[in-house]
Amino acid sequence: MQQSIEVVFGGVSCRSWPPPVSPGCKSRRWKTVNVAVDGVDTGRVGISDQWARVSQLTLRYPTTTEDVQTATRILFRVLRTRGYSRTFLRCIRTEVQNLEGLGRPPGGAQPGPSLVPFITTFTPASLSMGSVIRKHFQVLRQAIEPLQDHKSIIAFRRNTNLKDLLVHASLQSGRPATRNPHFRTTKSLSNPHANLGAPIRQVFHLDSANLVYAIRCAACKKIYIGRTKNTLHLRLKQHLYEIDRRPQALYTHFREHGREHLEISGLESRMGLSGFQRLRAEREWIQRLGTVTPSGLNEVL
Repeated sequence: MQQSIEVVFGGVSCRSWPPPVSPGCKSRRWKTVNVAVDGVDTGRVGISDQWARVSQLTLRYPTTTEDVQTATRILFRVLRTRGYSRTFLRCIRTEVQNLEGLGRPPGGAQPGPSLVPFITTFTPASLSMGSVIRKHFQVLRQAIEPLQDHKSIIAFRRNTNLKDLLVHASLQSGRPATRNPHFRTTKSLSNPHANLGAPIRQVFHLDSANLVYAIRCAACKKIYIGRTKNTLHLRLKQHLYEIDRRPQALYTHFREHGREHLEISGLESRMGLSGFQRLRAEREWIQRLGTVTPSGLNEVL
């Protein structure tokens, strides 16, 4: 069986929570606390729920400190008649007050001053800097009106450690790689040594693969035509690596002119190009631009 206790304030009795505001009732503060106590001893958890119920109601609806204290005393007295000890009830009340804020003034705790953080990496000198900031921040508060309800705080960020230097957690952006001092995008390519030129109708980036490409010397404008099934970026790295190691005319040329003059661009790429098709496309571009030595850097057609 459930026992219902009705508490009446100001001589007004209401069965609902909160009571309806009638035209003749000018007071808007709450009038009634309904507390239900189970007939079965539910132990610590059940009693905590009873305290929490009063806490939630008094925080949810407009109350005064006296109202909260009165509701607490009534609940305490009713539970004492049910056989609970004072020590047990005080422990439960303290726990709920700590969790729910039971008994605090209406509107909750007053907010503290806003913080203005000064964030820096920790060094011995930063300690003295923090003292100077705290000392003179009072002057700023008096001079600048928006800072009057603020206080300063010094925060130190963590220094870089060995893990930060060795481990990189940045993810790949998924965008094609386009920034490289040797990579060029162009709409046409001409060979002044053979008076030949051709338009480039495709757009390439360093991640383009399975293509025919051109290497151009920015110093003398000579051109080399090549092919690869790999990405243009990987083929560029291979060419730069081989400049100091292989005797072909292409690498000998850039050992003399400097590798900083090497420029690479895409010429033609199609999905599913076989090795034979790439070879045929490479020969067509060599003839189109006339890049066989001495007017270019290709040794044979």
